[in-house]
Amino acid sequence: MTTKTTDARSAIWNAIEACPALNPDGKSVFKRKFKHETGEGGTLESIIQSGLGDMPSIEIVPGRQEFKWQTQRMADFPYSIDVRLIHTRLYRLEQYAQDIIKAAWQQTPLGSPVPFVKAATGYNPQSVSVSVPTLARIGDRTQAVKAWAMTVTFQLQFQYDPFGST
Repeated sequence: MTTKTTDARSAIWNAIEACPALNPDGKSVFKRKFKHETGEGGTLESIIQSGLGDMPSIEIVPGRQEFKWQTQRMADFPYSIDVRLIHTRLYRLEQYAQDIIKAAWQQTPLGSPVPFVKAATGYNPQSVSVSVPTLARIGDRTQAVKAWAMTVTFQLQFQYDPFGST
């Protein structure tokens, strides 16, 4: 059984992988994906370890989590997920960020009217923000190259009973 936070992160991945704009002809625009899934080798790898041949790269990591109590047993659980992007072309990052945002609200599993994110959390994303693009050094420290980095942060929400099974 996975945690609700893992399910939420997986829902963002599923939305991205189902998005036609990010997977033209069935092939992802991202050459390297850092999914941090169970059983995956190199679990301590990060997007900053990408090299020029890995561009563009994507990584999804948990962000801030905080409970907001509703009752004595039930809490709203605002949860941030960061979608980190790196590429040598800034205009491409802007397009990918736009497509990822659209995918989180619109992409549904085959045969379902409910988007991936809403199915996993019970809610559509509450908000989204996109960071200011920055230059990042990537790859081997001795031969590091610069690339553009951008983060799309989704604020998700679900209800959680830390004392029970829901």
